[in-house]
Amino acid sequence: MGSVSMLLMGAAVIAAVIAVGLKSRARKRAMREDEPLELGPFPVSSYAAIDDTVRKARCACGSPLSLLGEGTVVRDGAELRAARCACLTCESTTTLTFDLQTLQH
Repeated sequence: MGSVSMLLMGAAVIAAVIAVGLKSRARKRAMREDEPLELGPFPVSSYAAIDDTVRKARCACGSPLSLLGEGTVVRDGAELRAARCACLTCESTTTLTFDLQTLQH
């Protein structure tokens, strides 16, 4: 009986590893096929407001976002601050944009 339960345990572990690998591959394939989500521009009055918004932001799946990097982008002649983020659960990417016109230095 011991060898049968060990065999079943090994099969369960292998099935779990395969399931996780397939889910990861499907997630990566979906990320390649889909355009990253862009939200905003959000009007902000300080750089601290940008940090607060990024910290509170959530993915469409409900999980928190992790900041990957920030930069400046121009959209329709307006200078915007862009924060590129990734979901901690599903790994999808989101770009949050912020309107700097009302920024107080």
